[in-house]
Order: sequence, then structure tokens, then C-alpha cells
Amino acid sequence: MTRRSARSPRFDVTIVLTYYLPYTSGLTEVARTVAEGLAARGRRVAVVACRHDPDRPARGNV
Repeated sequence: MTRRSARSPRFDVTIVLTYYLPYTSGLTEVARTVAEGLAARGRRVAVVACRHDPDRPARGNV
């Protein structure tokens, strides 16, 4: 059994990309569509991507 921190959120699905919004491509659009579709069905979804621009926030909600 593993121990989780009380602050660690749990997700049903995690989508991992090298980049995400506001950078757009076919890949980011598919990831967004899948994430929004799963969330609309009640799943807890996280999208994880590299932060290429240090001026962008480290975390955000889309």
C-alpha cells in the first residue's frame, strides 16, 4: 500500500504532452477535446505539459 500526501489530488486520467494551450496544434486540440469530454462525463482529468515559456504560470485551469 502506498501513502499519499493529504494535498495530492487524485485523477482518473492524466494526459501528458510536451506542450499545451495556449500553443495550438492538432495534438493539443485532440487532447483538449478528450480531456473536456471525459470531464463532462464526471472524470477527474489532469493535463501535464512542459512549461516552455517561464513567463507562463506553472499551473492553471482550462
